[in-house]
Amino acid sequence: LPLRYCCCYLSLLTLALFLAKMADQVPFALNPADAIQGVINWDSPIGASIAKYGPKPLNEEKFNGEAEALPLFLRQFKMRGEEYGWFNLNRSVTIGDIREDPNDPQNETVWNFIDNYGIINVEEIKNHTAHFMYTDDTADSLRARQDDRLAIRCLRNSLTPGMLNRVLLKSENYSLENPNNINQKTESAILFLKTIIDESTVQTNATSSAIRTRLSNLDDYMVRGVDSDIEKFNEYVQLNVQSLAARGEETNDLLVHLWEAYKACEDKEFADYMKRSHESYEMGTVDMEPTTLMDLALNKYKLQKERGLWKKMSEEDRKIMALTAKVASLEKKNKRAGKRDYEGSGKKDAKRAEKPEALKSPPQDVKKVIRWGGKEWHWCCKENGGKCGGKWRVHKPSDCKGADFHKKKKPTDKPSDSEAAKKKLKLTKAVQALTGEDDAKEDANE
Repeated sequence: LPLRYCCCYLSLLTLALFLAKMADQVPFALNPADAIQGVINWDSPIGASIAKYGPKPLNEEKFNGEAEALPLFLRQFKMRGEEYGWFNLNRSVTIGDIREDPNDPQNETVWNFIDNYGIINVEEIKNHTAHFMYTDDTADSLRARQDDRLAIRCLRNSLTPGMLNRVLLKSENYSLENPNNINQKTESAILFLKTIIDESTVQTNATSSAIRTRLSNLDDYMVRGVDSDIEKFNEYVQLNVQSLAARGEETNDLLVHLWEAYKACEDKEFADYMKRSHESYEMGTVDMEPTTLMDLALNKYKLQKERGLWKKMSEEDRKIMALTAKVASLEKKNKRAGKRDYEGSGKKDAKRAEKPEALKSPPQDVKKVIRWGGKEWHWCCKENGGKCGGKWRVHKPSDCKGADFHKKKKPTDKPSDSEAAKKKLKLTKAVQALTGEDDAKEDANE
């Protein structure tokens, strides 16, 4: 081969060997930020990318300080921190992994702040932050200072103006005094986050009690809170359990409350399925943990949704509903009718049965009794002890109180003010309407 081709071939071979060697030396990292060992070079492309995207808001909807939204806010911050190295146990110092004693290299106990914010006190955070801010000048501590600036900018950008103002007013809570310069104070991202948490919740025993109360009322939340949406319900349970764990506490009766909640679901097939599962658990045929039960419920819910059967009534339920509607309709009609029908009698109109001839004239025997309209009619006259002067009545002559007693009384100009009297009058009219006694009195006065 010509000499120039040989030289070109050797050059390419040398370059290939060099690139292969460099590839072997590239450190493995799951995220670009983790690939940077030590201090970030802001002039490098990856450094510029971290500076641009690290401080961006955690979510389009900014956090307004409501306690219900705090768990999601913390989870999003943890995800951002894991992506940009703010929580990284591969380095000796990070801003979010609080060392029990930062000044003791032999003490390797580390607490993740997001997972344990309820049991890590302010002094522990201050000691941890002051160590990498003012005491230690190693590469990992210098990197932690850079991360701290990015994290606090991220937190500020993730708050609504109202919530940000509330936190900024508590600047003394998240500022550290420089022991080398008492006039200089440095803001801490984790102390800033601690202030956000304190502004959103009251870190007392009452907070833990409130969480436990919510977990004990899951059956009510299932129906009223999420309208039997199992996916949303499970998220609610998980957030409350995590909030309790962050305070160093746990619940031992969660499984009981979960069973009750799932059985209270408004989907009949789902509720029956959970009842059968509960019976199997009580009989000891299956083992069940809260997370396993929640997964089981979620899978059944998704299956029902995919089949289009969620909250769909069965044929039996539809029949019951139809019968219920029919009964209600009949009751409404009966209520409108007011008075019951009986043989030979009814409302005083053209449709009512005509009186028999025997009740239109005096009887030959004044003691004669005639049955008509479901009642016994008596001839009330002086001869048999009556006081009606010879009239057919439904009362016995011996019980007669006189003809004037049956005359309809005209309403007085001034009705009684007594509420009891008014109620009694309404009750009397209602009874007369149901028994037909009013019609009988009208007939008796004819």
